[in-house]
Amino acid sequence: MKHVTASALMVMGLGFAGAASAQNTWSLLDSCTPNSGTTQLATCTSGGKSVAVTAYAAGSGANFAKASMTEWYTNGIGVSYSGEPTGSPQHAIDNNGKTELVMLNFTTATMLSALSIGWFENDADISVLRWTGQGAPDLTTNSTGNLTSSGWTLVASRDVDPSYSWNFSGGGYSSWWLISSYFGASGYAADGSGYLDKGNDYFKLLSFTGTTQSGGGSGGSVPEPGTLALAGLALAGIVGAKRRRARTV
Repeated sequence: MKHVTASALMVMGLGFAGAASAQNTWSLLDSCTPNSGTTQLATCTSGGKSVAVTAYAAGSGANFAKASMTEWYTNGIGVSYSGEPTGSPQHAIDNNGKTELVMLNFTTATMLSALSIGWFENDADISVLRWTGQGAPDLTTNSTGNLTSSGWTLVASRDVDPSYSWNFSGGGYSSWWLISSYFGASGYAADGSGYLDKGNDYFKLLSFTGTTQSGGGSGGSVPEPGTLALAGLALAGIVGAKRRRARTV
């Protein structure tokens, strides 16, 4: 029978400690800067952790294409695609004509847990998705109809307009996330927050909050530190039980 040595347990413990994490909030108005020469991409930094934010839009049955981010100095950011009517409320992130969203690409695997909006009109039904596929995602190969069958996992959808904020369970760590105007079927949200439909949602994204792994990593789905810690405790318990049995033989 093979035994786990104390040094091996120490190495495992260091591995678990490496998964410790810190929470940060990225404000689109305070911690993000549009990249020079493009309105499609911005870089945000909070607590030394960076994320690239890119705007996309997709019409019915069409793949996503890069769009522009607007309204940096008012109540958050909106998204505008080429040919979209200008002015309010089309300057927001919306699903009138095309579904608009922002993709977040963190340099370190992160689990989102909250977002806030600074403005809405009519309604603000929002969907959050997490990348759990292999490699890096390419939204230009996806439409709204095949996102969840191409490596994107729907975290949740919610009617956010009554409170302007939303706390949710991200479900795991990933380097890529989507915050989108609602594009699913009409019906009540699973959390009872309200009725979800599309075509009348207009909102400006103000901030998002997430827990970033301090040990690095930039892949798809990553186990939560709590899960790893529980696994370590269970393993230590098994080893201790085996040693006690060995002493009584």
